[in-house]
Amino acid sequence: MTPASAPSVAITLLAPRVDGMVLVSRPQASQPAGIPAAVVPLPGWVMPVDDEDHVLAIACREVVARLGLAAPVLEIHFSEDAMDQTPVLLVLDRSPRDVAAPSGLAWVPIGALGRDAVPVDLAGRAMTWVRELTGEAEVPTSRQSWARPGSNARVATWLDTKLAELGRPRVGPLQQISSWGISMVLRTETASGLIWVKCAMSPFEAEVGVARLLAERFPEAVPRLVAVNESEGWLVMEDLGSTFVDVADEVMRRAASDLLVRIQRDLAGDREALFGTGASKSPLDRLANDLEDAFFGEPQVVAWALSSARHRELVEIVRADVAEIAELGVADSIVHGDFTPWNVAVADGRPVIIDWADASVGFPLIDLATWLNGVTEEATRQRIWLDWVAAWAEVVPAERLASCYRQVLTIGDADHLVDNVRGLRAMEPAGRPVMVHTATDFEEELDRAARLRKQPSDTSRN
Repeated sequence: MTPASAPSVAITLLAPRVDGMVLVSRPQASQPAGIPAAVVPLPGWVMPVDDEDHVLAIACREVVARLGLAAPVLEIHFSEDAMDQTPVLLVLDRSPRDVAAPSGLAWVPIGALGRDAVPVDLAGRAMTWVRELTGEAEVPTSRQSWARPGSNARVATWLDTKLAELGRPRVGPLQQISSWGISMVLRTETASGLIWVKCAMSPFEAEVGVARLLAERFPEAVPRLVAVNESEGWLVMEDLGSTFVDVADEVMRRAASDLLVRIQRDLAGDREALFGTGASKSPLDRLANDLEDAFFGEPQVVAWALSSARHRELVEIVRADVAEIAELGVADSIVHGDFTPWNVAVADGRPVIIDWADASVGFPLIDLATWLNGVTEEATRQRIWLDWVAAWAEVVPAERLASCYRQVLTIGDADHLVDNVRGLRAMEPAGRPVMVHTATDFEEELDRAARLRKQPSDTSRN
């Protein structure tokens, strides 16, 4: 689950200081390079966004380069009707008292900042932050830890202590790579190589327990752990490089899915190991009711594309498919929850599965739904499905499982939709717009999978 990218973003910066000051633009012609003459008191600019680059990485790089502000990012806020990522409010953590204002900018009391200082699409969110920073409003309990002032310093203090214990001190800055509603990722150089730090949102903190189990049982299949903070949900991992599975590489795709199935088959039915991770349980017999709640329960966090009548039909289709799939006799196991080619790194020519934040305990084949993400050509989808059938052949006869293609897809899409709605409900409302499209994507995929029942059955393809 990642925000969509776009050709450009128009950034407005909210940069406070520990003494209650905030940066504003001076109403004068002379401005820092790349920043237009001020129309509003907050500095704003437009910059290109490469499809392969994360908005945060660009924003941080440009902020540091143009303004010399190294404070961590607390939030990147997109206005709800602007999923094209423009305009954007970039909120920084508090800078130290001795940080000078860049040329053309000035520090002023944050309480003097009014709604007219911010582009209209961002004014509401900006004023929420102003009220919180001045103590006029409380920080919502749903605000994730890394989006609170001082949180990055807390991570850095803990990390430096752990690295010192391991005899590999940090030798470079702690860089933010991504930060949004469900996680923050940092990286830094140590005396013995690059490491990554991941902080997960509260519903996904079980990733620490899952990562620990997998690192013990399947060390070649997951990133090597350096340290963990279970109470905070922080993971520190060795660098794997930047190569991921190519969707067109059928050999590596098969190797990756075979690896996942091997993990799932080994852990199937091992209740002590599975529930010892703290991962939530997603039983099949509850899925239809969970889907109904996602569509009709409160709070409603998604503007669904399909009608209520179609949603009720989908709930009943899933209910029937669950009953049919239960007859396969596949024991519950670990479910990755976001198994996609871009969550499988390639290290030394072998697949390594990363990002277990969405992991749960349930019907393992639901990971097929995300593994087919982005594969539109049906013949290719069928080839991938038959790879999974072969990998599970020792558990379920291939001919029997091959005939359940549609049922596995509907259950998988339904489970991922439910998981996305659960995550959205746990998020602060302001952070939901960048994630909500994932839920509607699974709504579309679920509808598509359900309609496959109207096509002639052919187990050689279906």
